[in-house]
Amino acid sequence: DYCLLNREFPTAASMAKIGTRLWAYVASRTDVGIYFKLNAGRVGITSTPSALGRFGDVALGDAVLCCVSGVSLDGQYLYLDRYDHDWDYFDHQMRPASEPEVGAFGR
Repeated sequence: DYCLLNREFPTAASMAKIGTRLWAYVASRTDVGIYFKLNAGRVGITSTPSALGRFGDVALGDAVLCCVSGVSLDGQYLYLDRYDHDWDYFDHQMRPASEPEVGAFGR
């Protein structure tokens, strides 16, 4: 039930932290993004090609476990990625890569 979605968060601000796991209902899907309802006065968005690829099997109305990968400047939009128990996609250094990174973000 949508009315019970994310009720463990006391406020919308409490879920707006990078790395937070939350449930999201798929409300709209286009070629350039997916919009989610969060039942918290905020809107969830996925718009990067890599993140969109991880939502390839979801349909409108599905509830998906996600993690917050970013917050818009005004705080109204939460950028979401699909939760994966093996990888923290919101953490640049924890993402799987075909080649090791070097420099400031080196592994």
